[in-house]
Parts: sequence; C-alpha cells; structure tokens
Amino acid sequence: MKVRELLENGIAGERVKRYSAVNIGYTDRNGLEQETQLNVAHRLDTEEGKTELEELFASLCEEFETTPDNVTYVTLVATDDSAESLIERGY
Repeated sequence: MKVRELLENGIAGERVKRYSAVNIGYTDRNGLEQETQLNVAHRLDTEEGKTELEELFASLCEEFETTPDNVTYVTLVATDDSAESLIERGY
C-alpha cells in the first residue's frame, strides 16, 4: 500500500497535533520488513500533512531500496504543538 492509502484508513495512535513523529513500515527490494521514523510539520489529518509525509517517504525510497507502494503500516508515535518539544522528547 501507499502512505496516503494507510493515512486515509485512519491514524493509529494518539490525538493528532501539528507536529508528529511517524513510524513507517515497508518491504525493501529484498523482501525484508524495515521501519523508519519520519517527522512532519503539518497535522496528519489534513491534506497538507498527508502530502508532506507521502512526499517525504517517496523522496527516500531509493535510499531505503523500496518503492512508494511497499508501505505496510503508518503509526503515529508522538505528536505535539511544537517541533522543539518532539526533539526534546527524542523524536
């Protein structure tokens, strides 16, 4: 599946605030399950947030040796009103 498809199905985790750290699971070219954590600066329940996460993951697909349609899950792991607060909490 793609990031957007999974976001459209709902965001697993706590109530969404402006800044979020998200775990994305995906299958690489060797068929192995991998995970990465990405931060976004727009609410994930908005079009801007969905687009930001989708484009960010797509921009890293070559490095991750995957394609945008090999995403297995998207999980919200932290969300806050400021990027600084996420960083202070280790995200």
